[in-house]
Amino acid sequence: MKLPVCLIFSVFCFSSAHALLTKEAIESLRTHQKYCVRTSGVSEDHVEMARLDRQIHEDEYQEKFAVCMLNKFNIMNTDGSINKDEISYVLLTDNPWSYQTAKDCTALVGSNVRETARKITNCLLQTDIIVIAP
Repeated sequence: MKLPVCLIFSVFCFSSAHALLTKEAIESLRTHQKYCVRTSGVSEDHVEMARLDRQIHEDEYQEKFAVCMLNKFNIMNTDGSINKDEISYVLLTDNPWSYQTAKDCTALVGSNVRETARKITNCLLQTDIIVIAP
C-alpha cells in the first residue's frame, strides 16, 4: 500500500518520522514545501527555525507558509475555512487516532486565517502528525 505523503506535513522532521517516509514521500513533501516558501515569502531560515522549534512563530510570512501547507494537505480550504472531513486529510498514517488528533487540532481558532493556520500547524507539529522537511 502506498502511503500518502502528507501530513508529514511538510514541515517538521524528526528522525523517527523521517525514517518512516519513502523517498517519493520526502520528495513530494519538499516540492510542496518549496512551493509554499516561494508563494508565502518566508525565508528558508525561518522555515528551518520552525522545523527545529517544531513551531510556527507569530510572523506574517511563517503564518502564510502554514496556510499554504494546510491547503496542500487538504486540511484548510482555499477560502481559509477548515475542511471538516478529517478522513480526506492527506496524512502519512493508517492510525485512526491520528485523524482524531488532527480533528482536535483543527478545532483551534485564531482571530484570522493566518493565526488559525499557525495554531493548527503548531498542534499538528507538537503531536507528531506532521513534519517539516529538512
